[in-house]
Amino acid sequence: MPGMEQQEMFMGRAFMILYKFPRSFIHEQSFIRPALISCFRGGWGRVIVAEYLETPAGKFAELLFIPGKFHIHQGRFYSASKVFVSPGEKGFPGNQREVLRPEKAKIVCTSAGNKVDHIAVSRNGEEFLNISLKILTPGFPWPVSVFPPMLAQEYQGRYYIIRYRARGWAQMARITSLSVNPDFFPDLRMARPLLALKIEELKLYAAKPLVLNPKL
Repeated sequence: MPGMEQQEMFMGRAFMILYKFPRSFIHEQSFIRPALISCFRGGWGRVIVAEYLETPAGKFAELLFIPGKFHIHQGRFYSASKVFVSPGEKGFPGNQREVLRPEKAKIVCTSAGNKVDHIAVSRNGEEFLNISLKILTPGFPWPVSVFPPMLAQEYQGRYYIIRYRARGWAQMARITSLSVNPDFFPDLRMARPLLALKIEELKLYAAKPLVLNPKL
């Protein structure tokens, strides 16, 4: 894939929840930069929680909120409005650290047996996101297209593109409980999930960020 010549590989597992957010949610809940709100162009919204076991930065966990696509510099791109990481010994990988500007959080994913998984995310001892999922199906090859092929992120007055490609083994799931503090994360209780997946044997390749536009 063009633009993937310089890339980092991440191996682990992930949970992904897909939404179609209405424009009202984007205005009120998305944490997107005000300048981008009027640029919203729909697309699949995503909540992604990943536990990476093998990466250039060692083990770490990540939570992303991607509201959908936005019109950015004469194109339509997905953009993440919230990024949290639970860094390991080496912290967040260098290729993406500055562009994604992650916030630190404690991200814990546990399996409770009986095909139930729990996700808990907290800052300074205060939990702001808790999700429980029930696994519904056997595993199947995970379609790469479910993961955004690229993100456009603003950093120091410029937009940068991060290209991704991914594969793994997915199971369909259902959310059985959800709690969220809307001061820290979009209030997902106000939206209806369309699809939830647990992805094992995840291999994610992330390219070095490239400048999309001249300095604003």
